[in-house]
Amino acid sequence: MKGKWKMGNLRTCSVEELRTKIEDGDVSLVDVREYPEYAAANIEGATLVPLETLRKNPNLVSKAGEVYLICRSGRRAEEAARLLCECGSAEPIVVVGGIEAWKEAGYPVKTEKGPIALERQVRIAAGALVLTG
Repeated sequence: MKGKWKMGNLRTCSVEELRTKIEDGDVSLVDVREYPEYAAANIEGATLVPLETLRKNPNLVSKAGEVYLICRSGRRAEEAARLLCECGSAEPIVVVGGIEAWKEAGYPVKTEKGPIALERQVRIAAGALVLTG
């Protein structure tokens, strides 16, 4: 477990360690956020499997080897890791700090055209109400 430490009983890694793993070769990286968040910023090569989808079908994540889990800040990735541990699926590793830590470290993110995130929709609607009021 070189370079890994435990969070409770979950294995974790830093974004720096993840970046090194990605540069060294084949890494199984699963993003457990919802599609609008993923479309706004994601890591090249990450597979989107939203947490809600994973709850319904944990077998969507390969049962072989290490699987790095990432979300916005880490909470959903921890939940996904616990779920995978309970199911005996894969060897989950939580990326500490999530995509926010990845961006703060200055690492590249990929964006896709997609729907506006719900939080942003709420802010737009609230702003419109303020302007009309």
